[in-house]
Amino acid sequence: VDTDTVVFSQKPDNMWYAGSLAELMTFLIADETIQEPDTVTFKVEQSFIRGLPYTDGCLDKFVGQTLTAYDLMAIMLLTSGSDAAYALASLSTDGDTKAFVDLMNERAALLGCDSTGYASPGMHETSAQYTTCRDLYKLYMTLLKNEHYREIMKLKEYTPEGLDADTYTVKVETSILNP
Repeated sequence: VDTDTVVFSQKPDNMWYAGSLAELMTFLIADETIQEPDTVTFKVEQSFIRGLPYTDGCLDKFVGQTLTAYDLMAIMLLTSGSDAAYALASLSTDGDTKAFVDLMNERAALLGCDSTGYASPGMHETSAQYTTCRDLYKLYMTLLKNEHYREIMKLKEYTPEGLDADTYTVKVETSILNP
């Protein structure tokens, strides 16, 4: 990683379904567009969750609570939570998910991820969301330079500030961060 030297590569340009890896780009776009993620808030409403095209239940326990963008980032990465990804997209583009996806695809192009395409901020159950190992490497190297990403990567669990740990802690389980 320090020298940016590839020591092994096998089929780095084969396309595959991106799945919840789209949340990595969602994190990057949200962190770049939300100037103060510790102060920008989102009230989790049941109506928001019900209106999502895909829901995995990561925000269900937070209905009625107000979370910061940073809380949503941590919850999304620790749980691979598409619900939180959609909430971050909503915060970033005033509820315009299509505009957020456009930002994801534009940022991928700027990174040189020529074989990556996004269709939603989170999990998408079709081949409309795809990438390659080479492109994922480019995204990951960018994320490693991001302070918030590095902070969250170190966590095994997270409780939003001011909330009861017994009720509102999320843990690394089926996550893209699970070692």
